[in-house]
Amino acid sequence: MKITARLFRFTLTALAVVCLVNVASSQSPAGRRPETAAASAPGVALGFVGTGPVSPLYLTAGDQGMIWVVQGNAVINSWPGHHSAEYPIALLSTVRTLGSSRGAGSDYTLSGTYTGTDYPYPVADAQFYDGATDGSSNYSVDFLTGDVYAFDTVWANPMLLFSTASGYLDITADPSTGTLWVASFIGTTVEHRSLGGAVLSSFTVPFTSISCLALDPADGTLWLGSQHAQGTFYQYSQAGTLLNTVHYTELETQNTLGGEFPLQTEKLELNGLGAIAGPNGGNARFQIVDVENEQATKKYLEGAVAYQDRKSRTSFQTGKITTVTIFGNQAQFSGSATIGGKHKQKVNFTIMVTANHNPSNADTFSVSLSNGYQASGNLTNGSISIIEQE
Repeated sequence: MKITARLFRFTLTALAVVCLVNVASSQSPAGRRPETAAASAPGVALGFVGTGPVSPLYLTAGDQGMIWVVQGNAVINSWPGHHSAEYPIALLSTVRTLGSSRGAGSDYTLSGTYTGTDYPYPVADAQFYDGATDGSSNYSVDFLTGDVYAFDTVWANPMLLFSTASGYLDITADPSTGTLWVASFIGTTVEHRSLGGAVLSSFTVPFTSISCLALDPADGTLWLGSQHAQGTFYQYSQAGTLLNTVHYTELETQNTLGGEFPLQTEKLELNGLGAIAGPNGGNARFQIVDVENEQATKKYLEGAVAYQDRKSRTSFQTGKITTVTIFGNQAQFSGSATIGGKHKQKVNFTIMVTANHNPSNADTFSVSLSNGYQASGNLTNGSISIIEQE
């Protein structure tokens, strides 16, 4: 929805915001302990340590029987797998996993509740550890042979697409181009391939044991980990440039081989008005208007946001929004603003919300500024809504 110039204000304040018009062997990677050789373990020294993925990244740690969700610099959800050793993962309207070797997979809501549906293992002699979907088909690659398979969206009716080599483990799909990305667990190469197997491009990374390859639809970047540095994840451009490194201490003991981002198929709009408890007492108030993942100008996306924490002397109002990710009942957006007051300061911000709708006091709001300011919590009043664009 396009936004024209508009004023909006907090109910209890005079703050107004103008929206801008603007492995060659058959050894399984599951159960292996990460190696510690300095030449192999990239740790957090590669690239700069920065912000994690824009969209929620779902990760499977089948050895530990866990499924994790990370976004930005935080673990935002986790739950135990219903079956043992669940690794391949596809995200559609639900989270759909497989076991790693002849084991059944499970179906969960996006928030992690088991729905009662199981997925039988589709290829008896294969070892699948990572998965992907483009909304029409699911995909995985057999670690033993390098064979890349397509399935229907419930992991049935396998069809061999093409073959790589033994040791390939990682896979993700790009629905916008109808292509796949694959990577070798025993090598250092990440490859962009057509559905027929033709190599379209490739790049190398300075470590082996690549894991949980996934493409973030919010910005088109690739995220991956390494079994040599559990808990650490790397962001690459599709041209192979290292952009970012992020580390989650909660995942240091988790063998996250599978990873996938949600599909972005709906055009959604975020709105909200309310307050949370401020970090220094009192209420911190916010308003979000028509935030969408749609260009308003060449530089900025649709929408505007206002925030005021009087006790912390932190307030801003801006329409300079540069990234927006909305999926299910969760959203994250970021941009830049100028903190008001006697001494103005330019900051970058990241805001994350949960819109539970009913009850609205279960809605959550968090804001993080580049100057170190942070605030988060359940709403003390107001509500947040995510609706389909008109």
